[in-house]
Amino acid sequence: MPRNNKIARLAELLAFTTGWSYQRAQQHVTRLAPTAPLIPEANFQQALLERRVFEGLAWTPRSKVHPWGITRVLGTPNHLDLALEPTPNMATDLAELLPRSGECGLKGIPGGRLLRADDSGITLGVLNTTATVTFTGITMRRWNRALATTDAEALNCGETLCFRTHPRSWAPEEIDAYPPYRDKAPLGRMNAESAWLVSGVLRRTPIVHALGVILHTSAWYNPNRPAGEHWILDLQHEAPDRPEVHDRLVHALMHPRIGLGLAPVDHYCTCGTPWSHACQTDLAATDGRPGRLQLRFNRLSRVKRELWQERPQALAAREEVWEEKQLPTALATAGIRR
Repeated sequence: MPRNNKIARLAELLAFTTGWSYQRAQQHVTRLAPTAPLIPEANFQQALLERRVFEGLAWTPRSKVHPWGITRVLGTPNHLDLALEPTPNMATDLAELLPRSGECGLKGIPGGRLLRADDSGITLGVLNTTATVTFTGITMRRWNRALATTDAEALNCGETLCFRTHPRSWAPEEIDAYPPYRDKAPLGRMNAESAWLVSGVLRRTPIVHALGVILHTSAWYNPNRPAGEHWILDLQHEAPDRPEVHDRLVHALMHPRIGLGLAPVDHYCTCGTPWSHACQTDLAATDGRPGRLQLRFNRLSRVKRELWQERPQALAAREEVWEEKQLPTALATAGIRR
């Protein structure tokens, strides 16, 4: 294949995976070595921070139009830029990433501190590390309002705002919550070694659009598994009842240039049957690294579809996002089944 065609196809894939413009993706691909990864992997401390960010954004009752409210991603080994939906919901989710402690334990990112908040973005970092994430899309007025509201609610519940009581050092509550990991992995748990997987998912969030019209996304994990954390992505979407649609996303995560180095290890599918709408695929690293990812493709049942039809504006907003996407040829024809 001529080099120009290869660059064009890779740029198309990269733009779809990250939310970048095609022009920017093309420039990035042109500068890279032929075998270099299109999306760089985070270093260990950066991956730990990104894992915590994803955990905070992944399980929330607040409605989002884009997957987890993320529209565009740009990462380096020691930094991540996330463009968010410019909504009060996203501002609140972001404010809740800052650590606070109460009767229910520690909430937010242990050691997480606000490094900067201005019109160019909101940057969070972790004490004693160089890991940082910058969020854009939230106005200062919306951010200040969300932060003030979140702080007031926490104080009314008797919680301690760790990031305010100890802006430059670890609060006792943070140390008590994670004593074994404070020095070597401040954000770690028993499965800190699985953070690469969650970070990789976060850096590829827009690729979820490969399923079609995304209606709702959530995620959670099962901790302390012998093989690392088992993350479950619940992806509610409106698409034809065909397994090939689901294979687009599986194929993308297996792709040698934009993927995560994953391969299917388990699969369950009832697509095309009248009694179920369930389809799920489990993936694990081909190089043996810890961590497991389960993709749950929940196509809407008739009852749930009728509920969405009662929210025409919300449904139209999600359909508009999909209409603006251009599915790369490599994904449109992808499939792991025969």
